[in-house]
Amino acid sequence: TKSAPAYFQDENGNYIYGISGGEDGAALYADVQAAIDAAKAGGATKVIALGHLGDDPASQPWTSEETIANVSGLTAFIDGHSHSTVEGKAVADKDGNEVLLTQTGEYFDRIGLMVIDGETGEFTTDFIEYSEIVEDVLDENGEAVLDEDGEKVTEVVGYELSSSLYAGASWCSDESVAAIKDAWIAEIDTQLGTVIGNAEIALGNYDAEGNRLVRSQETVTGDFCADALYFLFDDMGLDVD
Repeated sequence: TKSAPAYFQDENGNYIYGISGGEDGAALYADVQAAIDAAKAGGATKVIALGHLGDDPASQPWTSEETIANVSGLTAFIDGHSHSTVEGKAVADKDGNEVLLTQTGEYFDRIGLMVIDGETGEFTTDFIEYSEIVEDVLDENGEAVLDEDGEKVTEVVGYELSSSLYAGASWCSDESVAAIKDAWIAEIDTQLGTVIGNAEIALGNYDAEGNRLVRSQETVTGDFCADALYFLFDDMGLDVD
């Protein structure tokens, strides 16, 4: 109910990969516990889970809080999926120890920040709010400047993080990994650079005042997508209503 099964299947409908869902969540908890144990066996003193479970009741029994409550050994859990805003919530694990749970919401309204104190080992979380680092560009009349799509033009304003948060970033880079990444990007850029069509009008989704239209009325972008699907199905000899 939360994703399209076809994404996890081959052409014959066989599942290629997935999670150990089960009916009661036990299989998922067991897999997470096994991963924690493996990390601990490898020498990890802190274990942070990066998940996409969320806290939506419709996702029970596979939510992040239920997972935390049924395992032991986690230090923190960075979650997603439910678009919830959780700056820092203490959730008891199987042994009664507190695990720090956080999730940043949606659409880059904020950036999550997790800090580990190098001396005490304490974990703290914070949010860098969109409004703190971005402001609208205004014209001489004090009105917001809009781009060709009708979206407000913004700029990043001064927001300096403590040097301790990004110290050592240079030595985290790996030249061999960077080379692979650059090759992939170059290949994709070449493909994306191929012109397959053009439009004389902007395929926008905003009116002159910057209001988003897709939830309330027909849009040029919507028409374009519908026409493209019509062309595809018609070209395949399928009946189109």
